[in-house]
Amino acid sequence: MALSLGLTPAVASDAGSRIGPELSFDIPAQDLDRALDAFGAATGVQILYETALVANRRSGAVAGVLDRDAALRRLLAGSGLVPRVIATGTIAIAPSREAVTDPGLLRAKQAAHVYYGHAQSGLVAALCRDAATRQPGYRVVLQYWLDPAGRIVRLRVIGSSGDDARDRAVARVVTAARFDPPPAGMPQPVTVAVEPGRGGAAGCRSEASLVR
Repeated sequence: MALSLGLTPAVASDAGSRIGPELSFDIPAQDLDRALDAFGAATGVQILYETALVANRRSGAVAGVLDRDAALRRLLAGSGLVPRVIATGTIAIAPSREAVTDPGLLRAKQAAHVYYGHAQSGLVAALCRDAATRQPGYRVVLQYWLDPAGRIVRLRVIGSSGDDARDRAVARVVTAARFDPPPAGMPQPVTVAVEPGRGGAAGCRSEASLVR
């Protein structure tokens, strides 16, 4: 079971985000949300971003034959934002470390790293126990919000598996999970990408990755 967790907004490193072979691009400079949508349509990569994060920002122009990593960085140049791979074919857009000047947000992110590990372990165990969610061959991306007691009070599917019943099953299992109270000031929502490995239930014992 491959499980990636991320906070949105996040303080993300821009390292390790190479995402594919060279393609021909012709995306003019424009409003950043429209440019990101155009990039997703051109590459087949799912781009996740908060509307408020990209509002009033402009993209760079992207033209020519480039690998997708270089194209996305060119598109984001000067925006103060960076790409972060959270699952195969899924990229989250987040502020660069240099762009986050609020010390409180940085401390909250650091405190959340340990919390991430506990949340990840609990979700993997819950998803692997349920017959409807432990089988391979799908990917679902969710966002959820926690109350101070660690209960999920809101959840939305932002990247469907293409199977409504499977989406509902994953949402049901995640919503039923119980967490410790989150660190004070932890940025929300939490973004979760669920992608069981080819080994099916056996893969539940071996694979889980944490987005930092």
